Amino acid sequence: TTIKASYSSTNYLEFSHNKINAVSSGGNDSILFQTAGTTRAVLKLGNLGIGTDSPGQGQSTPISDVKFDVLGNQMLSDLSTTNTDQSKLFFFRSDGAVASQGVVPDGLKIGAIEWAALTSGDNNNSISSARIEVEASSAWNSASVRNADITFSTVGANTLAERLRITSAGYVGIGTDSPGQELEVI
Repeated sequence: TTIKASYSSTNYLEFSHNKINAVSSGGNDSILFQTAGTTRAVLKLGNLGIGTDSPGQGQSTPISDVKFDVLGNQMLSDLSTTNTDQSKLFFFRSDGAVASQGVVPDGLKIGAIEWAALTSGDNNNSISSARIEVEASSAWNSASVRNADITFSTVGANTLAERLRITSAGYVGIGTDSPGQELEVI
């Protein structure tokens, strides 16, 4: 079944007080998802925003390539009563179509959590202050070879720098990115 509508200033599908509304403003077409007369989510220029009408702007910060923008506190939760289910934050890095993946090269950055803040002293640019990152620690050329390190970085002297690394072998390095024993402090 296809539902079609022609363009007018009030394009929308209404489901008993809930609306999916297609709008156009200044050449920027959007789809608004509304409940109880309030916009709850916006799909605009391929970006999804929840709690913001300008998705992709990183909460109005000049962060590039933001595709999912959520205003406010976020929570991952799982209401399961079994010990095997859990909430997860999942990062997926792909170098091509699912059926035709290439080798993941050593050193490829797989995912990161980064903390940043705005400062008027830097033209309201987002300034990184800390990062937790995962990178491949060898080439991944099969399902059985997926070694990865996790790194912790902070800003000192205005530079984001790695401070601690846990290797795929379980070695911990503080002040070194290649610890050769269980704990190595430089």
